[in-house]
Amino acid sequence: MLMRHIVACRLLVVLSLETNLGQAAEIDMAEVRRLTKEPVQTILQGSAFANISDADYKAKVQGSSRPVIVLFYADRDEKSRDLATLARYIALEF
Repeated sequence: MLMRHIVACRLLVVLSLETNLGQAAEIDMAEVRRLTKEPVQTILQGSAFANISDADYKAKVQGSSRPVIVLFYADRDEKSRDLATLARYIALEF
């Protein structure tokens, strides 16, 4: 299945991407720097991201009527934590 080909990665998905037409919030760069040092699960906590399994992938991703963002990551990878921080702010905006 999907996860067999990805070593030491996890899969998350944003299911509800709707444009927020309000004004963008100020971003606290100290908070951004702090978040990039946390595990990915902690970074994404409270955002629209959710864990999905191989069994759920087809229904939740391919079968979604809304646009979906899929994020593959490894907690020990600095680039994954940076990407998760960016994804968190995007998910909070949309």
